[in-house]
Amino acid sequence: MQIADTKCGMQFPTSAESCMAYVSELLTHFVGRSLPTEEDRFSLLLKILREGRLGQWREEGNVRIDPASISISGLGSLCENSFVDFAPVCFCDIPETDLDRHTNLYGCFGIAFTKTFLSELGANPVFYVAKGSLATHRQPPLTGALFEQLTTSKPLPPGAFYGDLRAKPVPIPRCKFFDELAGEVLTVLPAPWPPGTPPDASDPYRELQARVKFDLLRHVFAFMKFFDETLPEEDADNYYMEREWRVAGFVRFTVANVARIYVPKGYGSRLLAEIPSVHMRELPI
Repeated sequence: MQIADTKCGMQFPTSAESCMAYVSELLTHFVGRSLPTEEDRFSLLLKILREGRLGQWREEGNVRIDPASISISGLGSLCENSFVDFAPVCFCDIPETDLDRHTNLYGCFGIAFTKTFLSELGANPVFYVAKGSLATHRQPPLTGALFEQLTTSKPLPPGAFYGDLRAKPVPIPRCKFFDELAGEVLTVLPAPWPPGTPPDASDPYRELQARVKFDLLRHVFAFMKFFDETLPEEDADNYYMEREWRVAGFVRFTVANVARIYVPKGYGSRLLAEIPSVHMRELPI
């Protein structure tokens, strides 16, 4: 059976069950989005394939930081995807016939791997969170009796000090909820060791807290992706449509590990001339 993609004019063999595929058998990373020309992107693709590595060192002065490194920015918002300083390698879980929206944003030079291969390197889908989704309700804080009320000679009405208890609970969206939660996690961490503490001092409770912080950063906060659920599907900031998976750190591979290479129309023969053994697919621009 063949189905035609009316957007890009391609036909792909499929089964009746996969005609409504929501996800792909492969995870794809598109390269060179920030580069000015297709030739630049093609050169970058060849460089990556020859080196067998996806991911970039981050440079801060003379220091090179591995992309697996995760730290707290100290200034950002978890809800605005800026609380955790993290540079993962990102992949999309999108069927080949539905790549148009993604390639319009990220270009047509892509490298795809099987989910099995990437999962063994730690790949995992992000945890999508709708910013405006209702997380909980909270009672407004109690203000207590005012000094003026306590010192007045006029009698106070019954229940004057309990009005706050009757206040309507305030809705808290997930954006605010998780930002507050991230701040609270840092607040409950132990204070620095006091001056004069021996360098070999040990505190199992402190060590447990440090491990919880590290695990929350690496395995939860670093894999959270907040999005505006009110945006239309075609909006570039509607991240939910990207079906993103992340790998913390470099993705090292051989050409044999690559399941498919995507290039724009006209680049297929050039790619095969440089690297004959790859599985290649041309995508119309």
